[in-house]
Amino acid sequence: MVAGMPARAILTRKLVELAGAVAAGIGLWRFTSGDWIGGIAFTLAVGAVVAWHLLSRRTTPGGRRY
Repeated sequence: MVAGMPARAILTRKLVELAGAVAAGIGLWRFTSGDWIGGIAFTLAVGAVVAWHLLSRRTTPGGRRY
């Protein structure tokens, strides 16, 4: 376990990473099966949600970044 990180934070990070990997696989599958616009849109949408989640977790309620 990473020192200083609670188990819940590690689990959340792992779930976000897993969701990102699954979404990338689905996007690649859609892209290669002929629905390339849908695959790109799906991958970008999920990537934006994952990026928003990761960036929002970097600020504390007091507004200080760590």
